[in-house]
Amino acid sequence: ADTRSNGGFFVEIDGDNTPNGNITIEATLDTTNVDPGTTATYDATSADGASVSGDFQIQSDDDGSQSDGVLTVDPDGGPDAYDTIQAAVNNAESGDTIEVTSGTYSEQVIVSGASNLTITGSGASTEIQSPIDPDPVATDSIDRVTSTPLAVLGSTNVTVSGMEIDGQNQGTGGEAFFGIFAENSSVTLSDLEVLNTTQNSDGSTSGNQANNGIRLSTTDDADRSSIIRDVTVENFDKNAITVLNNGSGNLSVEVTGSTVIGAGPTDATAQNGISLTGVSATVTDNTVVNLSYTKDDANS
Repeated sequence: ADTRSNGGFFVEIDGDNTPNGNITIEATLDTTNVDPGTTATYDATSADGASVSGDFQIQSDDDGSQSDGVLTVDPDGGPDAYDTIQAAVNNAESGDTIEVTSGTYSEQVIVSGASNLTITGSGASTEIQSPIDPDPVATDSIDRVTSTPLAVLGSTNVTVSGMEIDGQNQGTGGEAFFGIFAENSSVTLSDLEVLNTTQNSDGSTSGNQANNGIRLSTTDDADRSSIIRDVTVENFDKNAITVLNNGSGNLSVEVTGSTVIGAGPTDATAQNGISLTGVSATVTDNTVVNLSYTKDDANS
């Protein structure tokens, strides 16, 4: 049984360590002030009616749950670590931190309905790499299907930091693609690199206005605030960072210390660095470079 929900640990008494053998006792204890590894004593009755006693050790569950609200993602980390970020997200509880070790994680990560969750990597050596043709996660206001390697949906106080998000240029002509997509959520995005969200395999700008770096948006009536801090966005088609309020609540955002690197002179599209619509924003100490539209067409 999973005992994290009530603050306990799984207790198993191995029959090999009992005087009569052939006995395994399982129980859930309230271990508020007891650490894993603590040794305690037991008294029990075996199947043949004999009294047995001895010692047992309190340990964490073998289902990957870890003490102190920390979940580790490490494919080489043994039975207490998760192989994928999504598996850790699926098992996380409010207040948990998911620590992702260095490596390339080729997966789509969807955080849905979470609260007070932190996902942190080891910097650029921790990479979420978009799978080919990632699954759709939403539909926008003009019925375009949205896909992304990292989505945060209907969540509160989710922090993602210390990693690279590589879109693998999986943008398409008829749909919307983002390196990070957060909808109806309050998020903090910090110390991230968001790369390669175009639809051209060589990373060049295609002109598709639906392939962007980061998008935060709302569609409901809730008030929310988010932070984008120390984030670099490069190799995108239209917008590097988009914050859009399509709802009736108040959406506030702080964008600070971030860097946008455009494609340089191009006639494919007029790229935008930071696009804010219907929001209350604080924008400070950001660097936006290499945005240059060369085509004489005011409608692009």
